[in-house]
Amino acid sequence: MTATASTPDHCPTDDGWVPIAPFRAHFQRTVEQSGLSAFTVGQVCGITPATARRLAGPARRGKERIRWIDACAVYQVTAATLEGMRQERVEAARSRRRLRRMVQQAPLAWVADFGDFREQDLRHIAEGRWQQCSRLTEVRILALSHLILESTSAVAQRAA
Repeated sequence: MTATASTPDHCPTDDGWVPIAPFRAHFQRTVEQSGLSAFTVGQVCGITPATARRLAGPARRGKERIRWIDACAVYQVTAATLEGMRQERVEAARSRRRLRRMVQQAPLAWVADFGDFREQDLRHIAEGRWQQCSRLTEVRILALSHLILESTSAVAQRAA
């Protein structure tokens, strides 16, 4: 459906894009209220770091748009959602396996810095000192592992 004078601006066009403004406002409010970085909120939303940067930044000139699927993902995450994820405890085994794979590609200090984690927290998980972690930490480690493992795979392919 193509947006027309009778179609609300927030409805997707035929190409699956919507105006970014309401979703930028929601994303920035979520970042502010949660106290987390835009990168972290973006990880939880399941959007790319580039999309998170666009949402966190100021509006640009012209008609900015965002993919409908990204807009829906952003709109579903609120500060309350993030707080609930922070309070929920899960087994750390899956996060531990992912961390161990990541540190085969990059030093733990770099992984912590890149992922906006405290290095000591990741070390406790990786070494098995923490048997549980928050659901938020688990989701963030999963998203971070995709970024790191995909990027190191792409670098290796280019070098070959």
